[in-house]
Amino acid sequence: MFRTAPAERFFAEAVIVVQPDPETTDVAGLHDVQWRSATSTALLPAVLQTAAQSVGLPPDLTSLQERVSVTGSSKTFLIRIRARDTSTVAAAALATAVAQQTVLFLQRVSRASLQGTNRTKSFSFDGGLNGWSRTNSLFAVAPTRASRDLSAQQAGTGSLRVDCGESVGCGPHTRVRRPFDAASRYRATIYARVPETSDTPVRVRLVLGSSARDIAAGTSVTLTSERWQLLAVRWTPSENASSAEVAVQTTSSGSTTLLLDSATVAEDNPNVDRRVQQAADARSLRQRVRRVAQGDNYAVLGSASPAGQIGPDTLWWTLGGGVLGLLMGIFALAAADLARRRKHAQCEPSADVDAIPGEVGERDRGRG
Repeated sequence: MFRTAPAERFFAEAVIVVQPDPETTDVAGLHDVQWRSATSTALLPAVLQTAAQSVGLPPDLTSLQERVSVTGSSKTFLIRIRARDTSTVAAAALATAVAQQTVLFLQRVSRASLQGTNRTKSFSFDGGLNGWSRTNSLFAVAPTRASRDLSAQQAGTGSLRVDCGESVGCGPHTRVRRPFDAASRYRATIYARVPETSDTPVRVRLVLGSSARDIAAGTSVTLTSERWQLLAVRWTPSENASSAEVAVQTTSSGSTTLLLDSATVAEDNPNVDRRVQQAADARSLRQRVRRVAQGDNYAVLGSASPAGQIGPDTLWWTLGGGVLGLLMGIFALAAADLARRRKHAQCEPSADVDAIPGEVGERDRGRG
């Protein structure tokens, strides 16, 4: 019946701050996404176990999940990591370690998103053609010319300019060398438009595949000079492949010039937060991701501070409340039993009522 204090009864709290981003107009929306990303990251098994090992604790995930919690509000831009351990010093070390590992994890993910990893390959044309070729490919007819254009860009400082002849199916391509799993789905994207000097719309599409027998084609889009438009294609390989080709194809005839920028090839996750996916289409996201990768958007505010403990007083009050509740229950049962007895007594007939009418007792007969 007595409850003893747990060995890990001391609390400490570390704080992660999501720092303002001066280049976004949707401050509330971005911070909400960042705050939710950080709070979910802090409780990832890999983060908790790495943090525990860094302070000499066993990587017992069940115990860590019981002893570490995350609170805070996206409105305050603060994430509070609360940890419990055998002493204030130990609790502070664990809370600080979880906060630091959370920020490191977010930084690693951000760098991977910026630079391209086994999961995502990104292409910009700020410094050149970046591996895109104007030679004949599996899926496209070779353009007559491909070069870097500095007069228009969807992001960064340059774009890919491609001149196509009369042939349908003309466009540049590149080969992405990485494993493509038949059990996964992949998505390729690129932004496209025609130059401002062109007044002739052109229809184009994006294709992705590993061979002529294993290919997917996206929807054709009519390009104009007014704005950049996104071309996209999704592909599920019919068999495992060590590389795949992505290419732009014209689907209308006639000579034309295309401007292309900001291409990606990535595993397609249908559960990605749509707000994050939409933000990924904006140029400012690349700048925000770069700052996150440098640690500018997330920061641990110093070391953790003590946040109380589970002490004897807490246990005595808990025990006292339980005893009081038990006594009140016993009193309620006794009162109910007494009421039941009284009701039974009121309903039980008296001796006079039980006497048969007309009969007179011996004592009454003597009185008469």
